[in-house]
Amino acid sequence: MAEKRFWAKLTSQTKPPPTGTLRWSAYKLVTRFNVWIYRRSDGRVGGRFDDAPICILHHRGAKTGAARETPLVFCGEGDNVILIASMGGQPRHPAWFHNLRAHSEIEIERDGRRAPMTARVTDGDERERLWQLMLTVWPTYDVYQSRTDRVIPVILCAPRSP
Repeated sequence: MAEKRFWAKLTSQTKPPPTGTLRWSAYKLVTRFNVWIYRRSDGRVGGRFDDAPICILHHRGAKTGAARETPLVFCGEGDNVILIASMGGQPRHPAWFHNLRAHSEIEIERDGRRAPMTARVTDGDERERLWQLMLTVWPTYDVYQSRTDRVIPVILCAPRSP
């Protein structure tokens, strides 16, 4: 196995901060900065997590309907985009995952362009195949899975008409 780079080492050796803490607030601030710099550079800066590509997920809050933006590692498969709701192996799903379940019509931003898509949670053989594909992009997902009893969801985002 290839030597892990900076972010893979960091995220495999330390768990993400618990939600609602000061460290979580700092984490969210860094995430907002990532979105800001990504957008201004059309993904040239902030568009990689080590060697893994980053997209911006545009979604709506499950309860509020408020617009949200979340940078995530992704894998493209044809016109589809695959996402993993790992939250670093926390016991709970990330908030954006709950938002997708409530509002499946989303947009994915990559390379300075936004594409309308529909998100759905995969299962069975399809989930396993896409999980293995995502491991080629970000092998540390296996570390995250080992930290939690929940099955980490794999989301398939397919293009939809605008």
